[in-house]
Amino acid sequence: MKIAVQNGAAHGLSRRQVEAVVAALPHAWQRSVASITLCEGSDPELHVKHYPKERTVGVFWPAAHHPQPSSETVLEQLFVSLEVIARRGALPKNLSASVRSSAMSSTSSLRSRCIVLLAQDGT
Repeated sequence: MKIAVQNGAAHGLSRRQVEAVVAALPHAWQRSVASITLCEGSDPELHVKHYPKERTVGVFWPAAHHPQPSSETVLEQLFVSLEVIARRGALPKNLSASVRSSAMSSTSSLRSRCIVLLAQDGT
C-alpha cells in the first residue's frame, strides 16, 4: 500500500508514521486499498473518503484554523473505513451505528498496537 502526501497539506501524521502503521495492517485491507493519501480538507472535521476506481482512501484533516484531531481519532476513522471497505467493497457516505460499532470492535486491538507504534515514533 502506497502513502501519498498532498503538497503543502497540514495534517497530524507524518508519512513515516503512516508507513509504520500500514506495515501492521491486515492483508485484506491492503488488497482492498492500493494507496492512502493524506490531505488538508476544507471541512471543520476530519473525514475519510474512498475512491473505489483508483482504490485510494483520502484522509482529509480539517483546515489549520479548525481544532485538529488526535492521532487516535485519525487511526479510529481510518481503520473503521478500511474495515468497511474490505467487507463491503465501498465506503458509504454515512455509516450506520451498527456498522461503525462492528468495525470499531473488530479493529480495537489493532488500533491499540498502532497507537503504541506512533508513540515509539516520537509523537
